Amino acid sequence: MARGCLASGVRRVTAVALPRMWLGPNAHEAVSLYHRAREAGLSVLRALATANLASFKEAWAFRKTIARQVGCSVRTVARALRQAREAGLIGVARAKRGERPKDEQGNPIELPCGFSHRWVIGWGEAGQRVKAAVEQARAKFMAKAIVNGKPGAPNSPRPRPFRPRSVEELERELARRYPPRPPPDTPS
Repeated sequence: MARGCLASGVRRVTAVALPRMWLGPNAHEAVSLYHRAREAGLSVLRALATANLASFKEAWAFRKTIARQVGCSVRTVARALRQAREAGLIGVARAKRGERPKDEQGNPIELPCGFSHRWVIGWGEAGQRVKAAVEQARAKFMAKAIVNGKPGAPNSPRPRPFRPRSVEELERELARRYPPRPPPDTPS
């Protein structure tokens, strides 16, 4: 699953890309929780298992589904969830007898057995950090463009006005860039 290499005396681990890394649609939240889980002391495999919960806003995924996605045992996922709960990364609520989970509209969700509702503490912060980073980069680019007077700055004139080319000029440019090739030899 992972391979290591020795470079300058430091061991680096490169994970092999999976066809679909996360169960849910929110990859930025999953990556954020993965890094927080690693900082909290979870192993790589346990952090991956925990991060799969963050790819959903509300996680109802079974441990077996997470184990299949990550490529580990169900027991490893159980240990990961327990360790993440103890570290304060996730919250867990078990179903009471006869209780059915409800969707966002309040309609009951049919599950074949009991459920365990899991949610990520701090979910949504990753999206806000990404948005703030994009805005900061945009502001930096615009400030630099204004100071240097380069194109792209607000209300700056175009350095060279567009000049339409004639057919002859276009043909000359095409012939220069793409010279005609001789026809391939025909087999006899």
